[in-house]
Amino acid sequence: LSLVDQKKYGAAVAFAEAAVKAEPHSSTYLVNLGRLYLDLEMIEDALPVLERAVACRPSPFEASWALAAFFLKSGKAERSIDYFEKALATADGQAAAQIRFNYFDALSSLGRIGEAEKAASTLLDDPGSWVLATIRIASLRKHTVDSEIFQQLLQLQGIATLEPDTRARLFLEIGKTYDNSKAYDEAFRFFTKAKAERKWSGSNELFTGEINAQIRAFSPNVFNKYAEFGNPSDQ
Repeated sequence: LSLVDQKKYGAAVAFAEAAVKAEPHSSTYLVNLGRLYLDLEMIEDALPVLERAVACRPSPFEASWALAAFFLKSGKAERSIDYFEKALATADGQAAAQIRFNYFDALSSLGRIGEAEKAASTLLDDPGSWVLATIRIASLRKHTVDSEIFQQLLQLQGIATLEPDTRARLFLEIGKTYDNSKAYDEAFRFFTKAKAERKWSGSNELFTGEINAQIRAFSPNVFNKYAEFGNPSDQ
């Protein structure tokens, strides 16, 4: 867990796997390992581990939450819904708020807008979540500058304690609303402000190395070699 906190996911895997080997029926250890596999995009490895976590007795809400997150991340949002609802039935505090935001993402990705609005609306009375909940509700529909929710978004700018990511989301929604209203200069101004909040902290050298490796790997020869695989449709 200390390695995960330092974002050293690769180094953490061996310890997470050792914990599960030592206690194979521990839902907590299984959840830790499954989430780690998800962080590393090891999708096929994550599913059986998280299914074992949910099958444990007693199974805490974290197991259902982790399996729901797996289905959402792997493009199977419909299958995530039941597990999110199962997790919400027993979760409380900040964990419940985080699950509800994930649940919101699943519902909105499925086009179930009314249900997504309802899920986020339950967080409007939560002191730690109401700002983000307001922004997420605004993101569901197309608004213009004369809408009530746009006025709410403008007022949120005055909160000095917003996290950079939340402030970026806020500026993005304000920009989209100006864009919908054909106030393009204002829209670009807020899009620029949103981008400025999301400063990249990575390494240019590492990023360049990754891109060069992809260029080497996905050569014309590779595409020619596997041209007959898959679906022939131009779509």
